[in-house]
Amino acid sequence: LAMIAYLRQAFGQVTVSCLISGHRLYARPGVISAHIFGHAVDIAGLGNTSITGHQQPGGLTEEAVRDGVHLLGVGEMGIGNSTAAAALLAAFSGIAPEELAGSGTGIDEITRRRKVETVHRALACNRPDPADPLGILASLGGYEIAGITGVCLAGAARRVPVVVDGFIATAGAWAACALHPMVKDYLIFAHLSAEQGHRRVLEALQVKPLLDLGMRLGEGTGAALGMGLVESAVRLLNEMATFTEAGVAEDCSFRFFIPDSDS
Repeated sequence: LAMIAYLRQAFGQVTVSCLISGHRLYARPGVISAHIFGHAVDIAGLGNTSITGHQQPGGLTEEAVRDGVHLLGVGEMGIGNSTAAAALLAAFSGIAPEELAGSGTGIDEITRRRKVETVHRALACNRPDPADPLGILASLGGYEIAGITGVCLAGAARRVPVVVDGFIATAGAWAACALHPMVKDYLIFAHLSAEQGHRRVLEALQVKPLLDLGMRLGEGTGAALGMGLVESAVRLLNEMATFTEAGVAEDCSFRFFIPDSDS
């Protein structure tokens, strides 16, 4: 995974917890593979059981914090989950699916229109109730999005900040905020995704992303970059010397010598 390579380069030793639906991830040092439910769900039908998908990540987060983790990041890797994210965000925000459903992995405009129609069908079929955020997550969200929700909830409960990746991760973060509004105080949105609708969603959440690099890879790569910025900011705050500590006089002035034309 790209984010593992970057995090190790930036931080050295890191631990990545992967929630896998279906196949188990190949073993790598520092990667915890937690297998969850093994089947996909149809958001345009009834019976999505991802309502329980937020619980296991909460436990993994609690364990990580007990082990000394002081900064969390969330991201995902999947195919088709930007559709579920668009449906969730439409239900939570009231923004039209036409504005939220983007090109994802590079689909053409005809396919994008079918994606918009799928989101409309999902909303019409499940009739999400804004007063029931857990019900919205259960009916429209995938297991990986529910997992992101769980990490956000658990991080906030332990007063540990969570860096949020792009469009799909933002859907899980919004669900967490809908469940407990105070969660937003612990969320840091890493970047503005190139995915259509992400800007509108961040504006609706009234948050500003750290970066705007046109990223659309996913896989937590934006969160990894954002975590580097957060770590640097904390180090500057805690370790940068004051003028007094550095021996710089407060009344010092700088004089510039500007030679005249004859010299």
